[in-house]
Amino acid sequence: MNDDLELLVRDAVARHAAAAPDPAHTVAVVLGAGPRVLAEDVLEIADGAVVHDLSAVQPARRGPTRRRSLIAVVAAALVLGALASVIVLRRTADPDTTPAGPPLFAPPPAVVVPIAFGPSWLPTGFREAQRWATVTGQTVSRTWSATGMPDTKPMISLTVFGTDGDTTSYRNLGTLPDNRAVTIAGQAGTLTVAHDPENTVQAVWSAGSARFQVTAQQLTSDVDRTVEQVVRFADSVAPVQGETLAVAAELDPGSGFRPRTHGVRAAVAGADYFVTGDTDGYGFVQVTLSGKGPNQEDRARGREESVLGRQAIYIPVQPGGRDDNLWLWSEQGWLDVALSTDGDSGTQEERLARITRVLASVRIGATPVPWATGP
Repeated sequence: MNDDLELLVRDAVARHAAAAPDPAHTVAVVLGAGPRVLAEDVLEIADGAVVHDLSAVQPARRGPTRRRSLIAVVAAALVLGALASVIVLRRTADPDTTPAGPPLFAPPPAVVVPIAFGPSWLPTGFREAQRWATVTGQTVSRTWSATGMPDTKPMISLTVFGTDGDTTSYRNLGTLPDNRAVTIAGQAGTLTVAHDPENTVQAVWSAGSARFQVTAQQLTSDVDRTVEQVVRFADSVAPVQGETLAVAAELDPGSGFRPRTHGVRAAVAGADYFVTGDTDGYGFVQVTLSGKGPNQEDRARGREESVLGRQAIYIPVQPGGRDDNLWLWSEQGWLDVALSTDGDSGTQEERLARITRVLASVRIGATPVPWATGP
């Protein structure tokens, strides 16, 4: 190759460098002065001409002949594109964030559950953080918090129990000694003060065939003020129109767990789906779709496993704890499986086998859009 052609190649690469995702890396490959290209990288010319496997060319000890040969290959591709093509460097995904694997499951259609009740008053600054319903759709719960995120406090929740007999919610405090008769929205009810570190206060009442439960934690630091706000919130609960919970999350009984609830949780970016199940004599499982993977502490405590043909991180139950966790990447995002056990939980291998059965039986749709209505 003569010097004019080499200059032509240099000019062409420089002219198109601005359009490339990694121009410095691309030019370095052409001139033989940069790091070795990864084996999975491809230099693709926009009109279809492709130069494959440049990783076979080592930058070290490359003499003029090999260097000119490499330039000739790239130049030929550029000439075929009439020197008007754009060089694109395409890299595979980072396996730490998007592990490879076969499709995990087909997402189910969304189930839309009507929400019949809601408050017209909230503590200042509170935003809705979570909605869930039993799989029958008869019992519906909503949570608001000062941060607008689930599992944070201060918080206040409203659960409306249906006729399906489900009692899933915050624990019923009615057996505690500080029970007070209270009138809520013209109905007789009971208010319980837990006198615990969370300053938990709960109000329970019925209207028609529905039973209502309001639970607040760390609402204020003063018990009397907390009671006042819980009663005000409960008094404001009334029928609402146009509110729904759309959930695309299912747990098949083939997992060994009875489907229990499904819902939507607010997340830092958007929202997450979750689905839960339980079983007699063993425990409880929750699968959450999350846009965010395990943190560094979880990764350090866990171990890598291959589950359903995918890379996963298994975190065995810690001393004094109850939950095993497994993080696994799917097309929809990260799946976090929390397995809580009662009594004899078995070996780690047995618990991991149960988690695998759950994953093989769960279906969760793409990350949902959080609710946009309501107080």
